Amino acid sequence: MDKVESGATEHLAHTLSKFTFVDLTQDERQAAFMVARTLPKDAVLKDFAAAASASEIERAGLPAEVASILAPLVARLEKVAYAARFAALFDASK
Repeated sequence: MDKVESGATEHLAHTLSKFTFVDLTQDERQAAFMVARTLPKDAVLKDFAAAASASEIERAGLPAEVASILAPLVARLEKVAYAARFAALFDASK
């Protein structure tokens, strides 16, 4: 992973952790980054949760284990407040 990907992964992990109140494991960070790369720049948390489903991961051509790695994270995201689901996944200022 290069410096840019590493920074993007850290930002994504921070954003997801902020809403789930749990630090992501290294496997979750890598899997989340793989899914996030399939999303548009204006994606929100609910878009990420939908893209992390097994069917969407398969459709995106990602390895099937990505869905199983992210399943606990997606379950936590589904419990966040309704308004938080529309929080930006990426930093729009960059």
